[in-house]
Amino acid sequence: MRCPTLSELPQPPSDKNGWPWTEESLQLPSTMSDGSPWPKISIVTPSFNQGEFIEKTIRSVLLQGYPNLEYIIMDGGSTDNTVEIIRKYEAWLAHWVSEKDRGQAHAINKGWGISQGNILHWLNSDDILLPRAISEVAKEFSVDDKVQAVSGICSMTNYHGVEFDVKLPRDFNLKYFLRGGECPGQPAIFLRSDLVKKVGDLSEALNYTLDWEYWIRISQIYPSIQARKIKQPLAVWCQWEDCKSVKHLANSYAERISVLERIFNFPETSAQIRQLQGVAYSYCLCKQALALAKQKQNKKAFQFVLKGFAYNPSLFSSKQMARIVLGIISDTLKNFIPSQKVEIKGESS
Repeated sequence: MRCPTLSELPQPPSDKNGWPWTEESLQLPSTMSDGSPWPKISIVTPSFNQGEFIEKTIRSVLLQGYPNLEYIIMDGGSTDNTVEIIRKYEAWLAHWVSEKDRGQAHAINKGWGISQGNILHWLNSDDILLPRAISEVAKEFSVDDKVQAVSGICSMTNYHGVEFDVKLPRDFNLKYFLRGGECPGQPAIFLRSDLVKKVGDLSEALNYTLDWEYWIRISQIYPSIQARKIKQPLAVWCQWEDCKSVKHLANSYAERISVLERIFNFPETSAQIRQLQGVAYSYCLCKQALALAKQKQNKKAFQFVLKGFAYNPSLFSSKQMARIVLGIISDTLKNFIPSQKVEIKGESS
């Protein structure tokens, strides 16, 4: 399908302006500059009761001006206005359904299972693509058939759309990930369909860390994967207080540990990777501790720090980790020592 123009789509709400409400990407020619067809790109949006956000997501995909797009929405049986919004745009969807599923990973797997594209992507229903993102990705894949993944810049914003962080493109490097290295931003990652077939489905056993586990699995199965890193903003990842990964940090921690256990219990895991076990567990625990401390859950944070120390005491020799630990300890002690208001009376003259 060729992406529609702004004038072809339903009118946006009167209070919405800018991308992707009143702005669009330029329509690309039907073929690339060398006359070859644009690669078919399939995007799957999993959704459940995201009526507040999903229209912006949909428009950010449809207004890419791309000539060969397949867009699929897999809704888990929403009871809000999500289905009503999807119906507004169904003329430009390759497929959509609203039915009970087994969670986000199941929805994505179902969507990818019926996708026909050479390049696959999933975009959650509260995230958006930025203008010309798809065309930039297509060009990178077309440069070299050996490129299996493209990773770009991903902006992190809060509920109000204010940017608070940026995730940079990264290589798929298992050692780097296990040492606590930052993963790339999921909305800014596109994968070749052949790679997805070889790596397999997203894990439906995971609810919070399915993307983190998938990047680790790719880097574990294909340590020499060719990933193209581009310094191009491709997407916006919305992180707000009711997001499951923000709201349920304890569950996220448990899932990450379960992923690490699978890696280190895997018979084919090399001795070189097994040497990173203590470091991997420790970094995982301490990152969770830092996140909890930011949410003022200092008691839990301190417990995670102690567990991390037990796995790898040498980790705390770094200045960065020492500052984190001291900050958590300081804030925790404040909760145990009640503040006393001291009134100083001045002398009368």
